[in-house]
Amino acid sequence: MQTWNHRWKSMLKLQTAVLMLLCLVSGGTEIEYLSVNDEERMKHVFFSGNPYMVQCVAPSRSIKKNPSGALSEVITLASSALPSDCGLAILDCKEKLPSGKNSFERFKIDGSLDPPLFVVANGRPPKQVTPQALSKHMPNAALFPTTKQQAAALISLVIRAIEPKVAALSKTEQLQKYCVGRRLCAIILIHGAELRFKDSRVLQSLLKEYRTISFA
Repeated sequence: MQTWNHRWKSMLKLQTAVLMLLCLVSGGTEIEYLSVNDEERMKHVFFSGNPYMVQCVAPSRSIKKNPSGALSEVITLASSALPSDCGLAILDCKEKLPSGKNSFERFKIDGSLDPPLFVVANGRPPKQVTPQALSKHMPNAALFPTTKQQAAALISLVIRAIEPKVAALSKTEQLQKYCVGRRLCAIILIHGAELRFKDSRVLQSLLKEYRTISFA
């Protein structure tokens, strides 16, 4: 058991080191200024299924011209190593939506966290990035993690959050939760305990192409 734990910790340290290196050498992700008045873009970011990381920001005249200036240091560092299919946007979450609610209220985002940051993907509700969630992606329980460590942890969290998954069904309740209760669902019937490698690659491609469909 000690040998396995040692290997596991070593793997996590290596992963973090690689992510930090990517942060330093990769090109930056383009940052989109998202306006609540742009209904088409709002629907795309929140409901298309495409992965996005969104930071809530205070309104400013300079934000539209320079969105990157509104990002926190950790997010700026992490943005250069985000997955290529993950967009990055900033949004005034206090601005009223057509419904009369603001984005904090509509998507149940805790505005007291600094900065308010969330990930949305695969047709699921936005998932807020919290200190507790971020700490799970740090290999070392550092009392005061560095900016690079936080950025690496954020990248790891985003990669995990946007990954489309297939739900394994073994009970009727799970069928209701992962399929019947969803707008779109695809049930995969397999012969045997596991998918063949070729079929698995095809499935992974389908999961990313049809992110708003729940696969089970």
